[in-house]
Amino acid sequence: MGLSPALRQGLCLSCLGAAALVGWGLGEGGIPLGSLTGAAALLILVFGAGGLAPSPQRREKYYVMAAALILFLGSWSAGQATDRRAYAECLERGEEVRAALEVFRHKQGRYPDRLAQLTVELPGRRLLLPDLLRYRRSGDDYELTFFRGNLRFAAGRHLPFSAQRQEP
Repeated sequence: MGLSPALRQGLCLSCLGAAALVGWGLGEGGIPLGSLTGAAALLILVFGAGGLAPSPQRREKYYVMAAALILFLGSWSAGQATDRRAYAECLERGEEVRAALEVFRHKQGRYPDRLAQLTVELPGRRLLLPDLLRYRRSGDDYELTFFRGNLRFAAGRHLPFSAQRQEP
């Protein structure tokens, strides 16, 4: 028993939407297309959309596959741009966040529970994935971190940002 054309069309459109979302998420996460995850997602979504296309004509299935490919690659590229921007912002404005943390501590007598309590615009914002800049308060100190590949950038109350290589 085959799927009805309406169900096939709905599933095909869902596959196209998933291609855009998954592509963006992989791009924001810095996942290369040549990785197992990137290649598998690309192939599954492109061939899945083509296989679910409601038209029995082969040419129309190829159009759907091309649309899925364009959506995936375009979204992946946009996600990569968002990730690069978030990383550059963290590099450029990390010390600004450290200064805002000190101003908050001076006024409140403690560090904030979350970075959102600061009055500065925070760097490292991403759309689908969590913000790149992470914060952890520990008593009278804090840790700000962000990652790029196998590099870990960290700063604390008495330590400016420094990069450390992380072993895989």
